[in-house]
Amino acid sequence: MITRDQLYVALRTGVASLLSVATLNAIGHDRAFSAIVAVALVTDGVPERTRQRGVQRLLGAVVGTMVGTSYQYLGASNIWLMALAIVTAILLCSLARWPHGMRIAGYLAGILVLHHPAAVWSYALDQFIEIVTGVGFAVLLSLVPYVPIGSLSKES
Repeated sequence: MITRDQLYVALRTGVASLLSVATLNAIGHDRAFSAIVAVALVTDGVPERTRQRGVQRLLGAVVGTMVGTSYQYLGASNIWLMALAIVTAILLCSLARWPHGMRIAGYLAGILVLHHPAAVWSYALDQFIEIVTGVGFAVLLSLVPYVPIGSLSKES
């Protein structure tokens, strides 16, 4: 059986993904995969946690972008370099005491190393815009009023 809490999280995630993709499409962005991933990664079962951790997740996106693009210059893209970039991005977030930015940082660093277009910084900016859009809508949807199940009990 699906609980109200589970339904609420599913609806917030779905609507935030829809709004992220629609917004990116409206501004001419031709893809939105990372925005959807960002929404799924940052939407927490407790809306307050989604909001409280939003800044760290955005900082994680900055770290992931910088690490991923920097590692492009270390040599040919391969799975070993990808793994090293992920480890580096996660450890940098840990050192900065941004534990809630680690997943976004690792994800972004990894995909930037694996995907190696000629215009790496342009691709990185596109990915960063997608991530920020996804995180932004996840945080925005966490503001939708939430009524915990326990407060819905019937009065006798």
